[in-house]
Amino acid sequence: MLNVRDKVVGAVVDAVSDVLELPPDSIKPAPAFNASVPCEHILGVATLQQGEAERLLIVTDIETLMSGADLGLLDA
Repeated sequence: MLNVRDKVVGAVVDAVSDVLELPPDSIKPAPAFNASVPCEHILGVATLQQGEAERLLIVTDIETLMSGADLGLLDA
């Protein structure tokens, strides 16, 4: 369950691979995207080292994402 704009909402997903807690200082500003890519819901990016592999994580603002005009799940 999520609290978005003072409403409790649920989300159905196909799968969850990890749930992570990132220190705020590990989140870096998102790179500049092409104007054709909507990115107002992207807060930043983080990298996570797992063994020899490095993962790039995109950190999103769930409230902006779920209340955006594209999804229209919540009133603006």
